[in-house]
Amino acid sequence: MHRLNRMLLVGGAGLAFGAVGLALINSPFNPVLLGINLGAIGLGLLMGKGIGLFMFRRILPKASK
Repeated sequence: MHRLNRMLLVGGAGLAFGAVGLALINSPFNPVLLGINLGAIGLGLLMGKGIGLFMFRRILPKASK
């Protein structure tokens, strides 16, 4: 579980830095497009976590209480 969270965190940070970098390089800066891109990245990460938890539910160990 922690490994999946770490992979999503690192991947999401890379995508977010890329989206901000591309928005700053673009000649007319458009904050609306930047917000849409960051929102799409966040939604994709949430979907990736849900799909990952569904697909690897037998592999991931249960949390001990």
